[in-house]
Amino acid sequence: MEVYYQADVDNLVVYDRESNTLAAGNEKGEIQSYFRPEATGVSGVYRPYVDERDARGLLIPLKGKAERAATSETPVELVRQALDRYATVIGETETHMNALEVKGCYTARAPYCSKYLLGYLLDHYETKETDLSSARTEYEQLNRRLAAFEARGGTLFREQVYAELQFFVENYWRVAASVASLEPYLTEAEHDLNERDALEILMIEMAKDHDLTELKIQVDALEELHRDIYYFEYEFRDAGIYAATAADYYPEQFWWRHPRK
Repeated sequence: MEVYYQADVDNLVVYDRESNTLAAGNEKGEIQSYFRPEATGVSGVYRPYVDERDARGLLIPLKGKAERAATSETPVELVRQALDRYATVIGETETHMNALEVKGCYTARAPYCSKYLLGYLLDHYETKETDLSSARTEYEQLNRRLAAFEARGGTLFREQVYAELQFFVENYWRVAASVASLEPYLTEAEHDLNERDALEILMIEMAKDHDLTELKIQVDALEELHRDIYYFEYEFRDAGIYAATAADYYPEQFWWRHPRK
């Protein structure tokens, strides 16, 4: 069992690397809360770790907490970290092509989540006149690398991505329902919104070669519920949780990342 600091939500987590799962914890490695067991169907099993936003969502060793807290990350540094993450994810997906699983350590969706979210990050800071020309060039190179991998993986790979989309659609009800829970742990709230991010990105990506009419009907119905509960409950919650999960660089369609709008 390992203890990590999750920098984007200022929280400690206990991480089981073998099963790629986590729970809120303390510096001694003691678990403070189990996540809802219905996510796995087995009581006492942690929920799978979903980390697909950007470098700020990465788990870092506890010993790095003080060092990370002492430095403020500039847009250039954030983009650099996200570029490194994107390159790493592509490499891992290439290496573990035959071991991709929706709840596994390696997933088919990971490169797309990194690609889209890094793109949003670049777009956001470029509108603020931050010079990211070299980062943009590197980003396009990585996109071409991903495209080449897609070509090699063929239909089999794309169908795995689609299967992961189906999983997130089928489990969107849980994300919507979790909003009604009083005072969620920061890690848990962030985890749920990461899942919603992945669902949105996969809907965008899979629309390129799949008919998503039926899936969109399901998503729209649950999204209406999610949105209603989210904004109603927001008025009565600890706003700090949602401030921590907000991110201006997301497009407006990621409304759950813009809680004050």
